[in-house]
Parts: sequence; C-alpha cells; structure tokens
Amino acid sequence: MPKQDQALVAAEITARGGKENEAARELQALGFRVHRVGATISVDAPRALWRSVFAARFAPRRRRSAGSKGRAASASPVSYQVPATLAPLLEGIVFVEPPELF
Repeated sequence: MPKQDQALVAAEITARGGKENEAARELQALGFRVHRVGATISVDAPRALWRSVFAARFAPRRRRSAGSKGRAASASPVSYQVPATLAPLLEGIVFVEPPELF
C-alpha cells in the first residue's frame, strides 16, 4: 500500500439521534479506530479505508515549504458517499485538519 494511503485521516461523525453507540460499533467493525463517543464520534482510519468504505476522493496533498506561510496539508476529501448500510446511523461527517504546530 502506498505511504499516502496509510496516512491517517481523522473525522468527527454525527450519528442520527440515539444511534451513537450502534454507529461507533459498526465503524469499529469496518476497521475505523474509535477514540470517543459523545455528541460526535471521533474516529480515524487510513485513507485507503475511507476510500473503500465511503468512496472518499482526496485532493492532492500540498506540502508546505520551509519558511512559507500557509496551511498544513489538507486531509479533507473532495467528495464522499455514506454507504447504504451506514445511512440509517450517520447524519454527517466533518474531516479534521491536522494542527499546525510551527
């Protein structure tokens, strides 16, 4: 698997009312790492898993050169589709940008 496909992509997933635990269990069964279940479900997974489960297409990563000002490489997909098996459980997905430390 190419190195870029192994890079983890984090997201906050909003479950449909009262389905948080069920959604978290299903995501975990599909291979997503669940960090927290609350108002949203915090998850991460390799890009390849986002591609296979959600048909996510990612924009090319832009690298920031030393000394330049700008944003860190983006992890947000250009598009994604919630599969029919998860549609009754999930309301929305917000992909989390990595923090810019320096």
